[in-house]
Amino acid sequence: MKTTLGVKDKKDKRIVPLIVLCLTVALLCVASIRTCSAYVEIRISVNFILDANGNRPHPTDVNGNPEGNFETDQDVRDAIALGNEILSTCESEFRLELVGDIDDVDDGGRFFADEWTDDTWNDVHARATNPDHSAQYHWRTDAINLYINEGPWGGTAISHPNSRMFGMSARADEVTILHETCHILGMVHTWNSPCDDVAEDHNSQAQPWQTFNDIDIYTNEVWGSNFNALTSHEQWLAENTFFNVMCYRTVRDRLTPCQLDNMAEGGDWYAYRGQVFTDLPIYINSDRTGGQTGNFMTPYHTLVKALDDESIDNRVLVFEGGNNYTLDRILNADTELVPRLGTVKIYPESSFQASSISVPSQSLGESEGFRNPFHLEFNESSERVSASTRNKHEQRFKK
Repeated sequence: MKTTLGVKDKKDKRIVPLIVLCLTVALLCVASIRTCSAYVEIRISVNFILDANGNRPHPTDVNGNPEGNFETDQDVRDAIALGNEILSTCESEFRLELVGDIDDVDDGGRFFADEWTDDTWNDVHARATNPDHSAQYHWRTDAINLYINEGPWGGTAISHPNSRMFGMSARADEVTILHETCHILGMVHTWNSPCDDVAEDHNSQAQPWQTFNDIDIYTNEVWGSNFNALTSHEQWLAENTFFNVMCYRTVRDRLTPCQLDNMAEGGDWYAYRGQVFTDLPIYINSDRTGGQTGNFMTPYHTLVKALDDESIDNRVLVFEGGNNYTLDRILNADTELVPRLGTVKIYPESSFQASSISVPSQSLGESEGFRNPFHLEFNESSERVSASTRNKHEQRFKK
């Protein structure tokens, strides 16, 4: 017998062999390690609100020029892909997962042109969750529900338990889906952030875009100097804040480690995470001490302890990056492994010595990264957005 540690190919859903271990005593270590899809997936259901004539949003400016970013199914898929690219670049364990069809809500134009205020949010939520209208609004209890209309501005999200909904205008930019999802998972704006890797910020919505998109104006407000005159640490803080997903500026392409920790921590939404995650995470961090329950605040300290305590079928084992872990047994489970914030090494104990190692070209990482005694070294990766999506995103940045 031989053991295959595999990587799941997203295009054809097959398991592509990654490493084959042959043990002289025919002792097998079986694990399905799907590092290309091994994420904590946040399920999102998307619906367009139609006008009285049954048309989707098609916003224009005062001169009649189109100004919508969300009009087609592909626009939504591109925004999901862009959000996942940002999460990948930040080395997050989270990904956005579009579930079901992208549907239309035909309710005689109700809510079609409404501004997304708290009152609008409450009214849409009340109607969508009403048993008499929930099918009409395609309401799901196993996902976050997004409603897109032709309102005059971006979006709103309220992260109280069991809400599982946000709305936004088709005029919103492509990062808004990620921004609002982060709100629902407990993240706040940069100007309210408790994180020490986010600098002082101002409510950028209140500033004209020509001002709040100039980083030198921002750094002068905070440090009294242009960006190039700052120390390297100050520049790092400035970029973390100025280009943050949780601000309102034009270029938003990053989240900080502290923000990702807050997202993993949970807050109000933690109790119903099982309703919006495809598979629940089990956190493992060898740097931590204290209680071990498998959540982010009290992770398991070893892989061995996690396997002793948990049923790992249909779970995601999330390893803190930069650490080494030991595997001491056969894994026969539909289990996904993913690192966060760095690279992880998993070593078998001496009884799991490999007599031969095969590293095909599809493997993640270089072949010289694998040694005897065997260790699996992996870091997260994701499909990149299409060139057309990236070009569209970059052109918007240049406006």
